[in-house]
Amino acid sequence: MARWNLEPATLMDASKTEASQQIIKRLRRKLEIMRMDQKASGSTRYHDTNEMLTLLDMLERQLGMKNVKNKL
Repeated sequence: MARWNLEPATLMDASKTEASQQIIKRLRRKLEIMRMDQKASGSTRYHDTNEMLTLLDMLERQLGMKNVKNKL
């Protein structure tokens, strides 16, 4: 099973932090688009997408990247 480095981003080097921020930014945008599409089509699956966005917020806090979404 894979082992993940969940240390705060301040302890990671700059290239890892920047790469993580780019990944989180792209994931957030894709989830937002999915949520809008699901909600517009009347699907109740958008609730699952809301949960994924919440989990992404929790991951950002865990990694010490609280301000990533503010930089979008």
